[in-house]
Amino acid sequence: MFCGSNWCGHMVVIPFDDLGLSDLTPFPDIRNHRRWVCQRCGSREVSVMPDWRDPQVVQAERLRQGS
Repeated sequence: MFCGSNWCGHMVVIPFDDLGLSDLTPFPDIRNHRRWVCQRCGSREVSVMPDWRDPQVVQAERLRQGS
């Protein structure tokens, strides 16, 4: 999720599994399954975009955060 507010720009990576959606959910529909609000400024001007990073890098980051 990326905040589109002119002054905020906050970004959060939310793993798909944490959304509780079916694996068959088309990516464009993800935005419709939740009321997206920026956790920093409260703006509703948010964009949902895929995380194109290497899956091994993402997994390593998640493991570090869990420690």
